[in-house]
Amino acid sequence: MIKGKYKAAFIILKGVGRELTDDGWEFTDNSGFHQDTLTDIKDFLGDYVSELPNSVDKNQLKVEVFQLDDGLIESIYIRDYTSNMSYIEKIKGLLENNSQLELFVP
Repeated sequence: MIKGKYKAAFIILKGVGRELTDDGWEFTDNSGFHQDTLTDIKDFLGDYVSELPNSVDKNQLKVEVFQLDDGLIESIYIRDYTSNMSYIEKIKGLLENNSQLELFVP
C-alpha cells in the first residue's frame, strides 16, 4: 500500500476551467480527449488499467483515469510519492510542447 506525502497533478485539456469543491478538483467545460493524444505519456506510464512498466515504481506513483460518459478522458489524476517529484517532472517535460494537453499541479 502506498503511504506518505505526495504531490498531486492532473493531465487535462488546455483551457479547461477548474474549481476546487468539497469533493475535490472539478474541471468544467471539458469535452474530453482520446487516449490517442497521450502516446508519450502512455508509453511512460504504461496501460492505465494494467501493470505499469518496470521503469515506474508502483509504490511511488498512482495514476487514476476519469472518463466522461462517452468514453473520452476527462482527466488523469497522478500522485507522485517520490521526494523530488521525479514522475511529475518527467510528465511535465513530455507535455511541454503538447498543443492539446497540460499538466495542472494545484
